[in-house]
Amino acid sequence: MKGRKPAKRGFLYEDIFVDLVNNNKEFSKSLRLYLGDLNKPLKACKVSDTKMKSDVILQFGDCAYGCSIKTSEADFSQLDRRWLSDWAEKLNMPLEIYNMLNKCILNKMVNKRDKFILDKYKDPIISYFKLNLSLLLKELFIRGENILKYLVVCFYLEGNWYITKILDIFKYIESGEIYTTLYGILRFGDCLSMQRKGGDGKHVKIPKNNPVHPGNHIQFKIKPLSLINNMPSEKIYKIYPR
Repeated sequence: MKGRKPAKRGFLYEDIFVDLVNNNKEFSKSLRLYLGDLNKPLKACKVSDTKMKSDVILQFGDCAYGCSIKTSEADFSQLDRRWLSDWAEKLNMPLEIYNMLNKCILNKMVNKRDKFILDKYKDPIISYFKLNLSLLLKELFIRGENILKYLVVCFYLEGNWYITKILDIFKYIESGEIYTTLYGILRFGDCLSMQRKGGDGKHVKIPKNNPVHPGNHIQFKIKPLSLINNMPSEKIYKIYPR
């Protein structure tokens, strides 16, 4: 399933989640139980700023918690898409690694059937991300939003809702292996991946080998279903179903 349609439906699930928290007593009770106090009032509101990582804010007593809302309807959900130069600055990337990744991007733009991470660059790139994984994850999931604490996933077919702490996701991903697939996509465990963002549609008039071509983006994707199915069960909480 392509990402555009599920992405649009993702906004719908934000609305559904807010409605359940505010208007479904059993759902609210179950979530308050998870948050640790049945006696505190709980309200939810959508975040209007699309630049924020939080989709919904939970006002729980005097505390406010950000939530990122995902649905298992999509095979993947985009976490981040930006220029390689932006990542180089954010992660203090060595020039050698930057040049390797840049060559991989440019090669993939021109030779679509080639791998993304070329074999000759694989080992140093993997080593670099192993050393900088903690900083990478914080930027991908939180990006300076200290209020963002939880990931909420709706199982599309079942209508069930699950919640887990962002920090537990970090620990889970950090416990996995970093490797490349047959297509040269960089994988972090079983739920996070990095690739060159596609953007070769006929509407794009910029030459493919031009650095400002929209395909010259690094894209990170997450698989919500893999997270919920494979994280330790004690780290996943099933909210009262809709």
